[in-house]
Amino acid sequence: MCINSVLYYLIGILSLLVFTLTILLRYYVVLSQTDEITSIKNYRGFCVLMRKILLKHRKGNTPFTLVLIDIDRFRNYNSQGYAFGDYVLKEFVQFLKQELPFGAKIARFKFGDEFVIVIPNDFNATIEKINQIQESFRLKTFTYPITKQSFEVRFSYGASQFDEGTQSLQSLLFNAENSLKENKEKVIKCNEN
Repeated sequence: MCINSVLYYLIGILSLLVFTLTILLRYYVVLSQTDEITSIKNYRGFCVLMRKILLKHRKGNTPFTLVLIDIDRFRNYNSQGYAFGDYVLKEFVQFLKQELPFGAKIARFKFGDEFVIVIPNDFNATIEKINQIQESFRLKTFTYPITKQSFEVRFSYGASQFDEGTQSLQSLLFNAENSLKENKEKVIKCNEN
C-alpha cells in the first residue's frame, strides 16, 4: 500500500512538472518571437508566420502582397536619444496597425526601422492602401511626452506579390527589397530638388 501511495504522489508531481514546463515553453516561444520595443512579431516570428501563410496561400492559390517599410531618416530620431527612437517606433507601429486592413500581419524586419507587412489582397489594392496610409502619416503629428516635442514620421516602401509563379519567401523579399531601394532613391532625389 505504501509503495502505491508514493507512486501516485510521484506521478502527480511529474504531471505538475510537465504541465509547468509546457506552459513555460509556450511562454518562451512567444517571447522569442516578439519584438520587445513594439510588441509585434520580430524577424524569427515573421519567418514562422510566413511558413504558415505560404502553405495556406499555395493550397488556396490566393494572392497576397508582402510590403517592406522603412522609416525615412530614422537616424535623426535616434540621434536625439535611443529612448526617443524607441518611442517613434512604438508610435509608428500603433498608428500603422490602426490603418492596416483586417487580416494584415505586421512584423519588425530584422533590426532597426524596417517592418514587413503581409496583406491578403492583390497587388494593386495593396499599393492603393499603402499609399493611403502614407497620406495618413503625412497628416499625423506625434508628440514625445517627455519633452513635449512634436514630430512627424514618413516612410518608404517596396512591395512584391505572391502568386502561383512565386518560388519562395526569399524571392518575395528580394523583389520587395529592390522595390524599396527604388522608392528610397526617388525620395532622396525628390528631397535634393
